[in-house]
Formats: sequence, structure tokens, C-alpha cells
Amino acid sequence: MISTSDFGKGTRILMEGQPFVIIEVSMQTASGRASNTLVKFKARNLLTGKLTSEAVKNGSKFDEPDLRYGNVQYLFSEAENAVFMDQESYEQFNLSLEVIGEQTRYLSEDVKIRAMYFNGTPVSIEFPSHVPIKVSSVEPADRGNTASGQIMTRAELENGTECQVPTHVKSGDTILIATEDHSFYQRVQ
Repeated sequence: MISTSDFGKGTRILMEGQPFVIIEVSMQTASGRASNTLVKFKARNLLTGKLTSEAVKNGSKFDEPDLRYGNVQYLFSEAENAVFMDQESYEQFNLSLEVIGEQTRYLSEDVKIRAMYFNGTPVSIEFPSHVPIKVSSVEPADRGNTASGQIMTRAELENGTECQVPTHVKSGDTILIATEDHSFYQRVQ
């Protein structure tokens, strides 16, 4: 059991049978003599991604969710699902491409992916902060655009997406892309 006094950013709790991660916590002290201190918090549902705001009495207790993380490998996509293999048990499982969202563009056999299991069932995946992707083509740089201090040009990547890259990046190079915002991180040597 987790008490509200243990709450902090990143604490995982179980509410109404669903796992949540706490994003923000604040205490509101009551002004009356018989009043209790309230703990207000914002939490994200780990299954749906939706945010919720709650206010509970200080000292309230919550169950810990049965969460486990494990390394998985992407195998292939079929229809509306991506197929993964657990690296420990070698069991295969499907996840909806809708659950993965925009990050489906980073699915590749050589990317190390972590899966989150809730009650023994895989419910989501986490990508590393940076993934390597090969550059297919690079537009010629506009040399007059030096106001920002770094000249950037548009590049098409092997996975069909586009990204702004520095002019020293050439077609055929492998670069690291930040998965959080799909921005150029660095060129792989």
C-alpha cells in the first residue's frame, strides 16, 4: 500500500483497477479545526494515456499496480498490429498500432524496446530516447540562412519521415533521432 505521504512525481498507484503515474502533487491545508489536509494530484493513466486530477484526504492509501518491464524485439507489422517477441521467454505478442501511436515510425528490428506489462499482459512499449535511422536523401543547403548560427536542411529518412539536419549530414549517413520530438540528435560515426 502507498500512502499519500509517499506521493511524488513518478509514483505509480492503482486507482479503480487501472495503473496511474503521478505527474504533480500539492497539499492543501484545511482552515477549520475539524478539517483534514487534502492532497491534490494529477496522474496519467498508463493504459490510456489520459490525465486525471484527484483530491483525497491526507493519509489515504492506494494499492501498488502489478507493473513489470521487459526487453522485447520488434518482429513485423500485420494489419493494425505490431508483433513483438519477449527477449526472456521468447513469447510473441501483438500490440495495436493505435496504442503505439506516432512512434510506430521508429519500429525496426535493431531498436531496443522495453515493454510494460500490467498484471502479466503487455500493454505498451517504450522506445529509447534516441534511435539510429539512415538518411535516404538530403536537400541542398541554403547557405544564406545563417541567422540561427547553424545551417539546417531537410532530409528524408529511411523510414519515410523527414527531419531537419545540419549541412554536414549526407545521404547514406546514419543519424540518431530523438524519439520525443523527432529532432536530429547527432550523426553516428
